[in-house]
Amino acid sequence: MVQAPTYNALDIFDPAHRPNPYPVYRSIRAAGALHPLAPRIYLATRMADCSDVLGDTAWGHGYDDRISPFRPGVGRDDVPGSFLGMDPPDHTRLRRLVSRAFTPRKIAQLRTRIEEIATGLLDSALERNEVDLIEDFADPLPLTVTCEIVGVPVADYPVFRQWSSAIVRGVDPDALLAPDEIAARYTAEAAFESYVKTLVDERRRTHHGDLLSDLAALEDSGDKLSEHELLEIGATLMVAGHETTVNGLGNALVWLHRNPDQLALLRKDPDLVPAAVEEALRYDSPVQYTSRVALEEREVAGRRFERGEGIVLLFGSANRDPDAYDDPDRFDIMRYHGSSPALRHLAFSTGPHHCLGAQLARTVMDVALRSLLDRAPGLTLTTLDAPEYRNLYLFHGPRTLPARMRP
Repeated sequence: MVQAPTYNALDIFDPAHRPNPYPVYRSIRAAGALHPLAPRIYLATRMADCSDVLGDTAWGHGYDDRISPFRPGVGRDDVPGSFLGMDPPDHTRLRRLVSRAFTPRKIAQLRTRIEEIATGLLDSALERNEVDLIEDFADPLPLTVTCEIVGVPVADYPVFRQWSSAIVRGVDPDALLAPDEIAARYTAEAAFESYVKTLVDERRRTHHGDLLSDLAALEDSGDKLSEHELLEIGATLMVAGHETTVNGLGNALVWLHRNPDQLALLRKDPDLVPAAVEEALRYDSPVQYTSRVALEEREVAGRRFERGEGIVLLFGSANRDPDAYDDPDRFDIMRYHGSSPALRHLAFSTGPHHCLGAQLARTVMDVALRSLLDRAPGLTLTTLDAPEYRNLYLFHGPRTLPARMRP
């Protein structure tokens, strides 16, 4: 049964908690597994419930039938990044087609280029010494990787970054946005769609050797992507691929430097980097939550959900659930090392909507941390106690990380 709260579950959206929302999550999670957020919308806080919902195709997004309580009456074509908002069978079909671009072999082939980009960024940072690690490394690394993969010309990187920022701010709940932020989202989406259409049209004519060209040429038993599907997938890959990684990398840098014993382990044995990446993603997830809509009756944590009711799955809380992890509030890179690693976290979701670019994000973070360990062993974060965080709810990460590359 749902326990009556003695607090407001909407505290999770209080900007005062943005740098460290986890004490609030802990209190809410301890008070109960499920909490009302709004009419016909509940908050799930625990790993088992979140995982069950994510793995059950009876939970979706509800835009096909316009039943989402998060955006009442809104259809799929009215939602930015509608590929992420699709339900089976359309989502299954498109995911099968797009997954060809994210095979382990293709990601492995990209690693050398990612290392080259990281080296160039660090050359410049080391020469300057006093830098902002977000602006000068953690942001441009995944931005450049994503733009190169998709096929965005170098000259267009700055405007792409502006559009990405406006769109990402706009994916937070409308109730938490100012009118000018909502307007900026729609303006950026329209400009972005027009821009991607230009890229797609070029690739329909000539293969440029990039991901958009591959997607434009995809066919599977007579099936292929329509122009609208290409636009939506291209936009989703460009924005989500960049934003998840920059926040994941920023969070990893913060917590490694706040836990010098763990950083010392990493410096002693760089082969622990993959485990450190996983622990950073669990400990401070770059994506804090997602939402689902009941497409048919389902029960969660003792409550019966009717078709059209919604649930917010709080990844940041589930990834610190003591029923899933021993001592979950301890940052421990050995948690994911060895023959018996900890339970897989939800930073990249799970089930039918598990992030297609998860391995690419992991690879970029791996390369970034190894490069910093090798090239900047004396790196110091100069505002470690109180870094400024981005004005976002869905995505979570530091906005700036002033640093000194050398002692």
